[in-house]
Amino acid sequence: KEEEEDNDAAGDKLLGGDQRTSTGVNVHLDLDPSKYDVKQEVVEVRGVAFWLCPPSRARQAAADFSENVVFSWFILFVIVFSTVLLAFEDPLRQPGDPETSLTRFLTLMDWVTTIIFSIEAAIKIFAYGFVLHENAYLRNGWNQLDFFVVAISIVDLATASGDLGFLKAFRAFRAVRPLRLVRRVPGMRVVVQSMVGAVPPIMNVLMVSLLFYVIFGVLGVQLFNGRFKQCENDAGEVLPLGRAQCEALNSTEYHWRNPLIGSFDNIGAAILILFEVATMEMWPDIMYRTVDSTSVDQAPERDAHQEYALFFVAFIIVCNFFLTNLFLGVVVDTFNEMKDE
Repeated sequence: KEEEEDNDAAGDKLLGGDQRTSTGVNVHLDLDPSKYDVKQEVVEVRGVAFWLCPPSRARQAAADFSENVVFSWFILFVIVFSTVLLAFEDPLRQPGDPETSLTRFLTLMDWVTTIIFSIEAAIKIFAYGFVLHENAYLRNGWNQLDFFVVAISIVDLATASGDLGFLKAFRAFRAVRPLRLVRRVPGMRVVVQSMVGAVPPIMNVLMVSLLFYVIFGVLGVQLFNGRFKQCENDAGEVLPLGRAQCEALNSTEYHWRNPLIGSFDNIGAAILILFEVATMEMWPDIMYRTVDSTSVDQAPERDAHQEYALFFVAFIIVCNFFLTNLFLGVVVDTFNEMKDE
């Protein structure tokens, strides 16, 4: 009992009160929220829309309507529908060409979808304000994308009936409409955010890759500089002649030059041909050309230096397998971090 009385006394001293409890101890609970670090999350409309409308119930209702699930699914359907319509448009059609039933339907649906997107943007701007205050419409990156698409669609419709030169280039920007799906599909949003978030670490990997490209490029210039040239014509037919014999022909058909696949005559050409090798596109042709190389100003011979193939084996292992997997590892790691967040 003495221990219980001691505990009650300690509690009375801690709470500093004088209110009687069931244990007989006078306690007082100070419920003043200003003395505690408690934050209450309140969703409210702030700022002035268009410098005319202060926060009101109408704006709060507009905000609730814009975040409604049914309205969000309706906008998602319109985005998918407008994306499908883009696939049916003829990019070669000119304003003066005769209209068909398909073009009339596409034009009508373009007007309808643009009006719907404009109404959606107007509701959100009215609810959250435009740009001048915190949580405004254009303070959100995804809203900036939506507003850009709406603006491009309006400009496209305004210039559709006339020939305004460079303004017609705005039609090409309508291809960004499908990006509006990214905001409304969480899985796609995570993928895009991971791609953007992976840019800084990818730049580090890119610098390492460039370093290896320069190393192998310098080595390739030292080994194969001037050895790719051969006596060939425009059709790719090669004569087994050296430079002196080829030029002695005095022919306008055959010339002493590098093949179309490239060369290692300088560091720029070497890095370019190595990039082609890294893509694994026709890289055996480049390797075979180095294997057949002999010396400067001499005609190539079949399998003259088979050991040169090791150069390409080492390059593919280091710059293709290792560095490519490093790129993928950075992207996957960033994706997992974004997914966990």
